[in-house]
Amino acid sequence: MDCHSSFMKFSWMYLLFIILPALGFVSPLLFQALKVNIPFAKGDFLHLVILMPIIEELIFRQGVYSLLLKLKIRIRTIILLCSLTFALYHLIGLSMIPQEYYKFVYIQVVLAFLVGICLTWMRFITLSIIPGMILHSLINSGFLLGIVYFRL
Repeated sequence: MDCHSSFMKFSWMYLLFIILPALGFVSPLLFQALKVNIPFAKGDFLHLVILMPIIEELIFRQGVYSLLLKLKIRIRTIILLCSLTFALYHLIGLSMIPQEYYKFVYIQVVLAFLVGICLTWMRFITLSIIPGMILHSLINSGFLLGIVYFRL
């Protein structure tokens, strides 16, 4: 890989660090526009911003990714499968929340799939899960800040 193509791949990654947290910040407005209730408690900050990004990146961008890589599957397929399992994992929320929040979980699954593509691609480019953990944390932080800022 020459210097120019390496710069281009990493410059897109830096752009993701700006765009995705910003989308996380404004996404509560999407939920509000769709009249979707957002399950949120003040104690969720540590859980959503610290613990879950670490745990989820270890499971999906380290565990699932490494397993699929060992099976010699094409990288595009790996990215899609990691993203799909990450998205489907978010359906677990249905078993933990009242039915009034189900629409939130369904939208979250779609958003998790799209974010999963970015995080898995980042894992492929950097050969590390650390940038994904940081970005995942920033996205979740943006979402929580958006809830507080927009008073939802």
